[in-house]
Amino acid sequence: MATALDRFPSRLRPVAIAGLFLATVCFSAPDVFAQRGMAQHQTPDVRGVSPETQLAAAINLVHSDQSDASVPLLRGIVTDRATYVSATHGSAAYWLGTALERSGDSDAAYRTWRDAVRAMRDRNAFDIQLADAFIQSLTPVRLRDDRSLALTTYGSIISSFGTAASETERSIQRQYAAELAPLMTQEHVSKMINESPDADAESWTFPPDAGDFVSAWWNQLDPMPVTAENERIEEHLGRRAYALQEYGCDERVSGLDDRGLVFLRFGAPGRTHVIDYQDPEFRREVFRFGVSVTPREFPDNELWSYGSLSDAGYYIFTENSDQCYEISGAMDLLPSRLHQNRGDTERAENISYSALMALRYIFSELSLFHIDFAAAFNEISSYAIFQENQALSVEARSRLSGDRSNAEGEGAGMESQTVGAGFGQTRTVSSSANFGIESPSGFISSMVTSLNHQDNAARHRRKNAMPRQATEIFQQQESIPVALRTARFLNTDGSTRTEIYWGIQKRHLRAEDKPQQPSVLTFDAVQYNGDLSASGRAERRHLLTAQSLNGNSIFVSPPVSVNSRSDLFHIGLQWSQFAVNSEDPNNASLGDRVRYTTLRADSLRPIDATPNEVAMSDLRVMVSQTGSVSDAVAFPFSTIGPDTPLILYFELYHLTYDADDRTRYKVAYEVEGRTQRGWTRVFRDDEVRRTSTEAEYSSTARRTQEYIYLDLSKLRDKKNQDVRVTVRVTDTVTGATTSRTTAFELVGTDRFD
Repeated sequence: MATALDRFPSRLRPVAIAGLFLATVCFSAPDVFAQRGMAQHQTPDVRGVSPETQLAAAINLVHSDQSDASVPLLRGIVTDRATYVSATHGSAAYWLGTALERSGDSDAAYRTWRDAVRAMRDRNAFDIQLADAFIQSLTPVRLRDDRSLALTTYGSIISSFGTAASETERSIQRQYAAELAPLMTQEHVSKMINESPDADAESWTFPPDAGDFVSAWWNQLDPMPVTAENERIEEHLGRRAYALQEYGCDERVSGLDDRGLVFLRFGAPGRTHVIDYQDPEFRREVFRFGVSVTPREFPDNELWSYGSLSDAGYYIFTENSDQCYEISGAMDLLPSRLHQNRGDTERAENISYSALMALRYIFSELSLFHIDFAAAFNEISSYAIFQENQALSVEARSRLSGDRSNAEGEGAGMESQTVGAGFGQTRTVSSSANFGIESPSGFISSMVTSLNHQDNAARHRRKNAMPRQATEIFQQQESIPVALRTARFLNTDGSTRTEIYWGIQKRHLRAEDKPQQPSVLTFDAVQYNGDLSASGRAERRHLLTAQSLNGNSIFVSPPVSVNSRSDLFHIGLQWSQFAVNSEDPNNASLGDRVRYTTLRADSLRPIDATPNEVAMSDLRVMVSQTGSVSDAVAFPFSTIGPDTPLILYFELYHLTYDADDRTRYKVAYEVEGRTQRGWTRVFRDDEVRRTSTEAEYSSTARRTQEYIYLDLSKLRDKKNQDVRVTVRVTDTVTGATTSRTTAFELVGTDRFD
């Protein structure tokens, strides 16, 4: 870890003056170094000399890589005067800790700095080198142990902005300012430094009131003003300690690479990924003879996502020549050697083919990481598949004709050629002017332009969508326990309708320690196709008043539906409860978010729309106060009482007509309850539809709707038990069978005792 010693410009580092030392100090060589087999050092005998001279002699040893020899000298000063500060050289305790750290005892260095900072604080004294060394030495564990001292010390450092008396002090202040600048608006940065916010941080200077401004800026971020300490600064110091350990960069004034600065702003990402380029197909298709690119040219990278803050909150980091990571775009993952414009030569087509396959692999990884890359991946993948299929077609024609050269260029205006050289190294590439299909070089040129635009758009969107900084303090609050069920139904046009049912117990939405105030509950559902492209969105807002949250009942939203034709789709769900910034809730704007929950319904598939095969919807679980279908509502919760009238609704599709133009089918259901004794199976007549556990029906329609009434009282038990209901339908005309199952927990009677 860098210390303040490393910030000394070489021209300002203390250097022993030979004449002074010769006049006041006699040198001896302690036997202890010879006994350790170490190089002998000339250790000053400082008996009778002043602390200033003793400190200068010790610092000279530190700079001469003789830290072990300097420790006794420095410890002697600190033992007598723990808060001794030289006007020329600074704190003696700072140099003792530095000597211990350079000698390999970082724990002793930390204790030395901590104890000296505490002693200085008790005397209302301050030395920025010492304070910085203590803050720099903090780890997450040490921060927890010395929380109060760390907060006051950090506050003293930022308060000192604009009061530096030396370049060393300004260098320390620049690091802390460079850490804070990404968390601030441009306007705030302009108040912290004299230069433009875009100026190199190495040149920053501070106005006289910079310390007051930065302290006030932090005070505005204090989430709990009634407490004595600023919890947001504590969070920042925790992030800082971790970032310096994991994302350090000596080339930056801040001491952090871009990962570290983003970590300071937002904390740990919600999701990370690394593209490692070890895929065998990738290496086989990209690194071929005639393609002058090496694996080392594909940069090490990390992908971070902050989806809870914004859909635009994702970052691509790549390692630069200084071995520090910087914020990049997707195109920075592809070596420039692969997409340089080389015209339409055979060599250009060969290199462009490798670029195509590299892009396909890169964007296959990116599309799994974030939906924004799905469209580009689909375009790249479709073109790559076209080239591969055309190559197979050319190969097949060459086998039939026995002459590959004749086979190339044939087939519906398609022009093909073999590029590359060497066994297993050639590739067939195709294009067609008639159909507007570009050659690989043309496709890559167009795609690179498009991807660069997308990178710029992503940066712009992220800049506008992401906050300057975010705290995780409020995420420690209780989330919203949401009950959720989904059911799929087949629409008449062949698409699948997914109905979303959700509910919340009202007690989870009420304030616990103060009178209930109006709030707003928002619900968002986003549907994603199998390629992760967004295909639909639904949102609802519900005003929550004190009256609407009375009692211990439940809040159940009307069903929300999304339609899909995709072979595979996903649904992301989000609930947020916001305070209301107005006395009039009907015209209120949203205030602070007080609760937050996300859920996902992943890997859903559509109902089979094949017209000649019987199909069945999912089961919609419903409850009714009267036991009648007329007032039944969807029930999303996982637990249910034995006396609750439960109704299952489902639909059947594609029933087959018999010779009399009627459809005939059989419905059977079974209810199973599992207690500690095992599974118990109960069959019972359907009291609403007057059906039995197995009943046959006939109809004149190929689509039907069915209801089943379930009386769960026969499963009544003292203990809670898992209940599983299976409905099985058989098309008696064809013999085809389909079934659906739903499950919940039946509340035991001892819960009400």
